Amino acid sequence: MRAGWGLQIWALARHVWIEALRERFTQALCLIGVMLLASSMVLSRMAMGNRERVIQDMGFWVIWVSGFLGVLYLGSSLVRHEIQQRTIFLILSRPLGRSSFLLGKYCGMILVLATIFLILSTSFGSVMLLSGIRVNAQHVVAGLFIFSEWIILAAFSVFFAGFTSPPLHNFFLAGVAFLGHWCNDLRLFAQNTESHMMEIVLRVLLFILPNLECINFRGAALYEEPIPGAMIAGALLFTAAWIGTLICAAAAIFSSRKIF
Repeated sequence: MRAGWGLQIWALARHVWIEALRERFTQALCLIGVMLLASSMVLSRMAMGNRERVIQDMGFWVIWVSGFLGVLYLGSSLVRHEIQQRTIFLILSRPLGRSSFLLGKYCGMILVLATIFLILSTSFGSVMLLSGIRVNAQHVVAGLFIFSEWIILAAFSVFFAGFTSPPLHNFFLAGVAFLGHWCNDLRLFAQNTESHMMEIVLRVLLFILPNLECINFRGAALYEEPIPGAMIAGALLFTAAWIGTLICAAAAIFSSRKIF
């Protein structure tokens, strides 16, 4: 039974992966990302300041934005496409639970994002080597946790896709992605604001939003600062906790949703 359950999830994940790679959006996303990474060598010559730092900063930015756009595109049609095409009725009519359906879709998103990450990170590494920049352990850690942020956002995407429309899904996901990096600033605003109502709103946001700066090691990579093992372990625990919580919540909501 467990083997069959695993095969069902793998079949769904593989289907999502193959279909996404056939999409022009995914192909264009990878192509534009590679072109932007290559252009950073030219743009860095025109920029004021440290040329090596400009290449690295632009490279991390291009990779992060590409993954964010990929999650937006994949997640907005994650469940809606299946309902509109009525293929979800065929899928769920088989001995496949709704939780397994969502988990298969999520694993498929991870496969797609891993493919995009592999292409862009390889291109980024090549650009750095061609520019005479040494790739160190901090770059590897920073890159891997950019991917961790992608899969956290993908878990949020699965959660939102279970009960919202595509426009609302994109709005909520963009809010999580950007406000998640501003949590430290929001905390300062909450401490310094004179409005009691604003303080409550900000503290609620801090409670429901992930502090994505906990897994942001791009600064350490840019300035070659050592990253303590405890911080890496905490970042891994942070990633696993958010993904597990969101997938369980998404499964609970989707299982209670009336589709048929």
